[in-house]
Amino acid sequence: DIAQTSALLNQTATDTSDLTCGGTATNNNVWGEGKLDALNAVTQSPRGPTGTLTGLVTNATTGAPIVGATVAVTGPVNRNTTTDNTGRYTMTLPVGTYTATASAFGFVSQSGSVSITQNTTTTRNFALTPAAAGSISGFVRDTAGVAIAGATVTIVGSSIPPATTSNTGAYSFPSVPFGSYQVSATGGLCHGSQTLAVTVDGAETLNFALAPRRDSFGYTCSLETSTYALGTTQLALTGDDVSQTVTLPFAFRFYGTAYSTAYVSTNGNVNFVGAATAYSNTTIPSTSTPNGAVYAFWDDLYVDASSAVYTRTAGVAPSRSFLVEWRNVRFFSATTLRIDVELELFENGHIVLRYRNLDPAQPLELGSSATVGIENAAGTIALQFSANSPTLSNTRAIRFRPPGT
Repeated sequence: DIAQTSALLNQTATDTSDLTCGGTATNNNVWGEGKLDALNAVTQSPRGPTGTLTGLVTNATTGAPIVGATVAVTGPVNRNTTTDNTGRYTMTLPVGTYTATASAFGFVSQSGSVSITQNTTTTRNFALTPAAAGSISGFVRDTAGVAIAGATVTIVGSSIPPATTSNTGAYSFPSVPFGSYQVSATGGLCHGSQTLAVTVDGAETLNFALAPRRDSFGYTCSLETSTYALGTTQLALTGDDVSQTVTLPFAFRFYGTAYSTAYVSTNGNVNFVGAATAYSNTTIPSTSTPNGAVYAFWDDLYVDASSAVYTRTAGVAPSRSFLVEWRNVRFFSATTLRIDVELELFENGHIVLRYRNLDPAQPLELGSSATVGIENAAGTIALQFSANSPTLSNTRAIRFRPPGT
């Protein structure tokens, strides 16, 4: 019986904490369930005359089965198992009298006595009463008080699904069983994380302030709702691994230097140092070219007859912006996949990256082989949003801010 043997080895192993590779003290990625205890496993095994204990664990209020509930028995041997996707459990036990206890997150545990006789199936059902519950709600903001949309809030160690913040940074867990919890918030690739303790005995408010990631120059990034804009002036930029020089409508200050010229590459990036057409992306910072660049979607892209690169100037001084858009460009190797990418340079030094027509089912379109971020002219400082990871979205834009803005 492979399933019960595996469960028995797990239950009798000696927990060994090592969190260097993640996990928990009782089940981690170094020791797994712990150190095997062969003697304890044999002692707890169903030797000699045995019978079967089975049953159903349900919600006492609704009658619905409870999936993943724990059923533990103590007696001649100690054993535990979990209910399947129908709420049913089964275990083989030596004959004798046991105390069986069913428990599940959000429910009041229930216990009862059961007798196991040889070659007989004993049925013991449990109907668990939902525990008293309150709520947790609040906001996730950065340390400057700016709302973080799309942040993930998790009640650590619970089966309650994580919550995602709205455009105002708000989140809510409407029904949380009374008790004490650790709640964690993470702002994704532009912010750190924070874990706070809370005791739920009613309606609780829990707000988070996440520190932004920043490079050594002081640039930070944030996510915001995307408002994709179309370029209006088509560049004479076509083909593979080609660059075109453009004159900026204003002096754009980037990593402390003001630039009046930019070099647009077919491979989804703009730099301010010189023409660069490298098609093989790298992580940043890197002293290899391009440098002094904004990497909207640095990958091996191809501008064919069905695609084009556009620019657009908008606004009035001192609040102008300059847009570069790669419209309907295809991947050089994956010829059937096409995407829309753009970057917008603002006169105050901000940079915004936006995406459109990304297929969520295509990791390549989401950035699984692309570099996204900004880098200084020497290739020694960078704020990398992602590299070779499918992190991009049609609905979320990425904004980079220089220090002091």
